[in-house]
Amino acid sequence: MPSRFETSPHEQVLTWAHPHWVCLIGPVSALCLGVCVQAAASWYQSNQDEAVAWLWVPAAVITATALGWLVEREIHRRYTRFTLTTRRVVYETGVLTRRHWETSLAAVTAVLVNANLAERVLGLGDIIIESPTDSAAPVIGDIADPQHVREMLLAAQHDASGPAAGPAGAPSWGTATQDF
Repeated sequence: MPSRFETSPHEQVLTWAHPHWVCLIGPVSALCLGVCVQAAASWYQSNQDEAVAWLWVPAAVITATALGWLVEREIHRRYTRFTLTTRRVVYETGVLTRRHWETSLAAVTAVLVNANLAERVLGLGDIIIESPTDSAAPVIGDIADPQHVREMLLAAQHDASGPAAGPAGAPSWGTATQDF
């Protein structure tokens, strides 16, 4: 998978993702609404109906606001990146002010996946990666197939930690000292 992400010599990028394009549905819907109101205002004005000529004002406001919202969401989407490597997890976001969050796989204590009903239907969700070194774990939003990404992260963490030490032939989780 091509990546501009800088890695160390013994590190590979396992996966990377931008927020899913579905985050643009709200701005695109608002833009369509603004265009429809403008079309209605144009039609009414062509019929010389002065009573609804004022529709141009809200149509222009809706369209301009929706266009600004769409541009903002697309810039956010393009300049936000989640990267999982064989050694670390990196989350970067921002254009003018850049936020870079990084933690090693060994430091990850919990991986949470949140998805409301609409996100579950679309196969999207948010991932929260907790580690003891960070007081505020970032919410990595609108990730496609978050359960798969969570499983990849946990598998990479397991692979990076190596097999647990124990006597030969013992299970990797250790030996039981008491029967239950």
